[in-house]
Amino acid sequence: MIYIKKLRVRPKKAQPYNSQAACKEAAETLFHCMRTTPMAKKQHKPTINYHLARLKKIQ
Repeated sequence: MIYIKKLRVRPKKAQPYNSQAACKEAAETLFHCMRTTPMAKKQHKPTINYHLARLKKIQ
């Protein structure tokens, strides 16, 4: 799981400062989403022993 200790958002200098609250809110929402979303589990990859046993059954 990716953990971001403190996510900082730097607004563009051309924009007025009153939009910083929206950026902060978006950053907090993203942080919460990343924190609560479970990591994707690796799919099961059969071992070589599994394949050898399968081939042995066929013969």
